[in-house]
Amino acid sequence: MVIPGHWWIISAVVALALYLIGDYLCRLEAAAPVGLYEIDRMDKKSFQRFCGRLLKQVGYRVSRPKEARQWVSFVLEKDGLKMALVAKQYGGPVGVRPVEKASAGAARNRCARAIVLTNREFTPEARQRAAELGVELWDRDKLADLIIVSRSRHL
Repeated sequence: MVIPGHWWIISAVVALALYLIGDYLCRLEAAAPVGLYEIDRMDKKSFQRFCGRLLKQVGYRVSRPKEARQWVSFVLEKDGLKMALVAKQYGGPVGVRPVEKASAGAARNRCARAIVLTNREFTPEARQRAAELGVELWDRDKLADLIIVSRSRHL
C-alpha cells in the first residue's frame, strides 16, 4: 500500500525513469549504424545533419558559418587547422560547381583547406578543377572510411 503523503516521491521516480528511458532511446537512435544505402536515400538536410554528427564523432570541431552558409556547409577544426567543407548528397557524379564553392568558401572563412564531401564520385572535370584549386575531394570511399572510424570509436 502507498502512503498517501508520499505520492510525490513515486511520481518523481516514474518521471525520472521515463526521462532516462527517453534519453537512452535517443542515444540509441543517434548511434544506430547508418550505411551508404541509407545515406543515398536521405534528403539533403538529413545528409547535412548526418555529416555534421559524423565529423564530430571522428574528432573534428564542427560549426556552421552564419554569413557564408551559401558557400560552405561546415567549418571544421582539428589540430589547430581550420577547414571549409561542402557536403553534397547527389544521385550521380559531382561536378565542378561544389569544388569552386568550397575554394571560395575557404577563402571567405579564412580556412587553410577546402574539402568537398559527397556520397558519390566526382567527374573528371571536378577532379581536374580540384587539383588546380587545391581542394580535397572526399568521395563515397572516404565517407565509408569515416563511418568505419566513427563506429570503431563507439565500441
